[in-house]
Amino acid sequence: MNRLKLYTTLKGTFPWLISIVCISICVTLYYQISKEADDSTEVTKGSNSYTLYEEYFGLKQGELARSMNIKSADELGKEGFLNSHFGGITIGVGEGICVQYSNTDSISEDILPCGIIIESDNTKLGFMGARAGMDFMEIQDNAYQKEVQKGYIYNEEIDVYYLEYFDESYRYFYLSYDPEGSDSWLLVEKYYP
Repeated sequence: MNRLKLYTTLKGTFPWLISIVCISICVTLYYQISKEADDSTEVTKGSNSYTLYEEYFGLKQGELARSMNIKSADELGKEGFLNSHFGGITIGVGEGICVQYSNTDSISEDILPCGIIIESDNTKLGFMGARAGMDFMEIQDNAYQKEVQKGYIYNEEIDVYYLEYFDESYRYFYLSYDPEGSDSWLLVEKYYP
């Protein structure tokens, strides 16, 4: 009788315990990622930011969804791709940071991110000294002069403006709905020269 009562008590507690463990893992990952981001100012091979980007690009969708107790793609965000008629699932991995996958219908076990979207201006992630939240003039002052390009994002009915930079590993797109670049966000993609 006592075993049955203990089992029933644990059975009811188990989902709650799983949630706490998942939240603990996510919080630990967020603080580890935040610390690494705060310790870096420029992305170069071997730097903390480079390692951090590689960690983000290594997050398998199925594993990440399970760790966050996400059961369905319907629970996730979806963002369009730059200058494409397609979009993909996004999963938040930190304050103002999410990873984007190329699928939209269901959670796929082994799919890896195709991009990292950084909306937070409270991070040191970016290209050279340029960060999300800066306007295009500030971005150019912290990186170098580039021509502002005009494009679109799938599912959006308005134009998007962007600056594109790249290094030997990544492409960095600073995007804004404003031609001057106010309220910019950063999209990081792997670069294959």
